[in-house]
Amino acid sequence: MSGTLVELVNVGKRFANGTLALDGFTGTIGASEFVALLGPSGCGKSTVLRLIAGLTSPSHGSVHRAWDGERKAKRRAAPPVGCVFQEPTLMPWASVWNNVYLPRRLQGMCRRDAAGEVDEALARVGLSGFANAFPRELSGGMKMRASIARALVTRPQLLLLDEPFAALDEITRSRLNDDVLALWREHRWSALFITHSVFEAVYLSTRVLVMSPRPGRVVDEIAVDLAEPRMAATRTSSRYVELCGRVSQALERAAADAAEVSHV
Repeated sequence: MSGTLVELVNVGKRFANGTLALDGFTGTIGASEFVALLGPSGCGKSTVLRLIAGLTSPSHGSVHRAWDGERKAKRRAAPPVGCVFQEPTLMPWASVWNNVYLPRRLQGMCRRDAAGEVDEALARVGLSGFANAFPRELSGGMKMRASIARALVTRPQLLLLDEPFAALDEITRSRLNDDVLALWREHRWSALFITHSVFEAVYLSTRVLVMSPRPGRVVDEIAVDLAEPRMAATRTSSRYVELCGRVSQALERAAADAAEVSHV
């Protein structure tokens, strides 16, 4: 586990209805690494995220998290994880400031003590001027920025992002990709980013894990060695196009192998 924040080893997950979501899933997330998890719909990507977050347990195999020992020693210590989902899930009756404050409030921190962290998180995502606004007054991109600020307010070691930009238009999505990368370069938390987009996975990550159709497992692992910092020109570079091609081929092979097995 040296240098490794999370490790899943031969993990399987079967739900109560009998669905086998994962079978033999093995993968790691290193310290300060940005990992993209890519695969077809229903392959178990979100299940992997829930396992890492501790929201569910594996049916077999093991999930090792670097912070588990410390949490047991402190008993009530919250996991150093922030989550961002496809829907912003903001409280409509609360201001942006209070939405971002929520994780600290749930941890028992008073408004006065949390104020600096909340203000800093809003500044990071460019929403300082909208602290008193309500979700209904925000655009889709701004709502997602507020959701990211809420995830970052606890200063997590690991940020889990489950298709956070899937419902946004391409211009907003591209801009938020750049914003997330800028935050990651500055603070160097680890990240697991779930997406259906080959182009987004390659642009954002230091490594792409490609999953098979359900039951999901890792069928390929591709290191992304794009020049930094990544910017608009990155998306038209020959290396980016090459890497996108490699990832696309890995997805196609996984789908073909699954189809062949299903017909045996």
